[in-house]
Amino acid sequence: MTPRLWIYAFGMTLASATLGASTWGNLARADGPPFSLPLACAVGKDCFVQNYVDLAPGEEAKDFRCNTLTYNGHDGTDIRLRDYPQMRQGIAVLAAAAGRVRNTRDGMADVTKETLNPSAITGRYCGNAVILEHDDGWTTTYCHMRQGSVAVKKDDMVTRGQKLGLIGNSGMAEFPHVHFEIQKNRVPLDPFTGKPLESGCNAADTLPNIPLETSLWTKKAAAEMPYVRTGILISGFADRVPTPPEIRNGDFAAIKFTRTSPALVFWVELFGKVMGDTENLLLVSPSGKALVANSKKAIKNEASSSLYFGIKAPPGGWEQGRYKASYILTRSVNGQAPQPVVQVEKYITIN
Repeated sequence: MTPRLWIYAFGMTLASATLGASTWGNLARADGPPFSLPLACAVGKDCFVQNYVDLAPGEEAKDFRCNTLTYNGHDGTDIRLRDYPQMRQGIAVLAAAAGRVRNTRDGMADVTKETLNPSAITGRYCGNAVILEHDDGWTTTYCHMRQGSVAVKKDDMVTRGQKLGLIGNSGMAEFPHVHFEIQKNRVPLDPFTGKPLESGCNAADTLPNIPLETSLWTKKAAAEMPYVRTGILISGFADRVPTPPEIRNGDFAAIKFTRTSPALVFWVELFGKVMGDTENLLLVSPSGKALVANSKKAIKNEASSSLYFGIKAPPGGWEQGRYKASYILTRSVNGQAPQPVVQVEKYITIN
């Protein structure tokens, strides 16, 4: 999540980032827009679009489908990873088109939502970053890269798909992601529709039906960028009430349960929850007894959220065998009967 103030951190404006045709010749026509996917992951599977460009004028925030996967004034596309262990594996940020490196920054620490201190990074909200110049007033910006990962330097010539760095969590970032921004003559544009920031959304716009002459993505990138309104990020079991930092850090990945484990808790982190959604929670013992069976209504839209449910160990210890936990989110659209939107089911065995 990147406030637009970040751009001043580089001591320049994108007006000064424009190169003339005498420098670049026919680069924009040969290898400029449309743009390729700016990172090396499978969108909708290994990484997810958390926030789109805000196309709603005024204080309201709407993505290009007129939904709420954005926030007011957001001028880029946030593509996130599931958690910090995935970030530590090293997911490459890629040049979306050939260009020249206008500026870079590296050395800022990767933070967490809990340790973020906005006042300590004033003017550097973009974190570790790269700005590329293309011909005819086009620029692309890549924010929040991992500390020490920036792989290019100022004035380098880069090719489409070249590695610029790694996805990180530096700057004003609540989760590991790259904030990818396209500008034409200093105007931020939505890559899915080509529309300027806050110029108005159209619920009928959907890829791949948006024509390529309107979308700024290549045909291949458009096919790789499905619009996912709501999705499960990570889920699992814990033997106590988990905290968000523990969940995002993968602290329960290798947990093993015994008959004396103090509790059995199932947790889920997801994105795109909508006010009015129903969350259905179920935890079943090996003998088929429902230990938890509950549902709750979402009271607001949430870009990302976490939830857990479970019970403490019974006096005689846990029943041996396989336990099942499930989370199903249902949604009613246009007054129709609620339908499942996302669901996850997992098992653990206690010996």
